[in-house]
Amino acid sequence: MNAISHSDMPTTIAVEQYMLGSMMLRPDSFDAIGGLISPDMFADPLHGHVWRMIEGRLAKGHPVSVNSIAIALEDNDALRELGGKRYLLNMAASGSGQAGLVREQALAMVEGYCRRLLNLALRDAGSDLSTGTGVPETVTRLQLAIQAMPQMEGEESTYSMMKAATEAVREAALSYEGKASFLKTGMADLDRIIRGLAPGDFMLLAGATSMGKTSAALEIAGNVARAGRGVAFVSLEMHRTQLATRLISAASRVPYTDLREASQMDESDFRRWTDAAGPITELPVRIIPKHVRDIPAIHAACKRAGHELGDRTPLSLVIVDYAQLVRGAGKSRYEQMTEVSIGLKTMAGMLDVPVIGLC
Repeated sequence: MNAISHSDMPTTIAVEQYMLGSMMLRPDSFDAIGGLISPDMFADPLHGHVWRMIEGRLAKGHPVSVNSIAIALEDNDALRELGGKRYLLNMAASGSGQAGLVREQALAMVEGYCRRLLNLALRDAGSDLSTGTGVPETVTRLQLAIQAMPQMEGEESTYSMMKAATEAVREAALSYEGKASFLKTGMADLDRIIRGLAPGDFMLLAGATSMGKTSAALEIAGNVARAGRGVAFVSLEMHRTQLATRLISAASRVPYTDLREASQMDESDFRRWTDAAGPITELPVRIIPKHVRDIPAIHAACKRAGHELGDRTPLSLVIVDYAQLVRGAGKSRYEQMTEVSIGLKTMAGMLDVPVIGLC
């Protein structure tokens, strides 16, 4: 871990030093800012590491002080380069001011983090446009970046039970009056368990290879579409004709594998299969092909699908087959899939529809 040059962003570094110094002097002030700050918000990786150490010790009930942190990080090369314990003492001195300023400084630090994220998003957008990426995908990428930012103002850190209960009663009343309802999958056993899908929900449908995940997803898509709701099916594994074949086979009860040797099929089975194809062609389902692989492109394609479906059959469900094939940023597979999961959840909220990801 390498420390950044402190001359690059003196104001940000000073705020971070104040925050960490305050935590080492007054660990109880963590309660006022713990929900606002995360390690990745620090401009200096060393500071993020110190915060993570403080957070971990407090969670375990261990004492937090300059000495305890210095001992825990005595093998840290970045801290040693900056003077080791002396650097921590200087941070503590910077945080020895008025205790009531700690939350104000935390908000300033979040703002700095958001500025860096926004600058990065704008730089990436400029790079996309210069390399020929379409405007819808570029706009969506910016929207996702903005949506993923933490709230800096107007977001309460705690809510009263009265406010939460009032909102819950209002939602329940709308549901009781039939004015609002969760989306049903049409699979009775599943609906009995999950009681439907709400706008913004992100659900993973997981199972081993060849266990029927795609078949289950297609059944859900067909059921939702037959109920007059639009579906966007992001097919990153199968060609559109394969999906259509499976959907028609499910409707006709003719195994889709029989279509691989259609010349060997009984005429009655083939006729039953072709007859079932007619209603399937009328379903409000838009298939997003496999070359659309990253979150911004998928999001933009889903928005286009919503426009194409129109107001009569509004987009009500997105299915991603399957999540591991979505491109995500990150060095390790774990980091990539974490990014994909967060991106799909954010996309569900922005589209205001449930998203089902197969994995």
